[in-house]
Amino acid sequence: NEQMMKYKEEVNFVGYDLLENTCKVKAIFKDGQLCNEASGKILVVFDYTPFYATMGGQIGDTGVILVNGESFDVDDTIKLPNGQGASVVLMNESILKCGDEVKCIVNNSRRNNIEKNHSATHLLNEALRQVIGSHVYQQGSNVSDDVLRFDFNNFSNLTNEEILAVEKLVNEQIKKEIDVKTNEMPLDEAKKLGVQAVFGEKYGNIVRVVDMDFSKELCGGTHVKNTKDI
Repeated sequence: NEQMMKYKEEVNFVGYDLLENTCKVKAIFKDGQLCNEASGKILVVFDYTPFYATMGGQIGDTGVILVNGESFDVDDTIKLPNGQGASVVLMNESILKCGDEVKCIVNNSRRNNIEKNHSATHLLNEALRQVIGSHVYQQGSNVSDDVLRFDFNNFSNLTNEEILAVEKLVNEQIKKEIDVKTNEMPLDEAKKLGVQAVFGEKYGNIVRVVDMDFSKELCGGTHVKNTKDI
């Protein structure tokens, strides 16, 4: 969509630290068109959003927004063509306007489950490498609130013994109660730490490293605070 392609205003994601905050409506898209106000099913850009937009295998956040005390469902959060997060809001008959101040509230239990699966995916990646071999390389993933799917290359299907060994290794890391640390640093510095990077992903000069001791990966996703949370 041309209007979406042209939209380049920056959006601040505050959802690493906050699951609810007050923000302003920056832009509204209805049926792909930019408009000042709209009702029904709309795509909304907030200036400071706690809603994580689908990226890196992690599904987008849902929740609600409060407008003048009235609650409206956030059905999904996606990336616009230029990378900004935008939430799918169901306004029904009510009208939302650009400049409106709203309270954004992420569905907390759903996000927690997504985070457990995302952190577990990192542990699984490293466990596979240790059990199967360092040729194992992530080729994609899907991290939702009820399942994780991890795609990787190997020469044959895993044996039952290998699957059990991987499972045991991941569970050991969970039982160790390792703090999950996140740090932003230059890409060159991250490479020196021997971090895992995902095939085909584009990285900027400053990257975010998710460090669980056992596993270190470049990742923009959200994670548990400690492996015991998994």
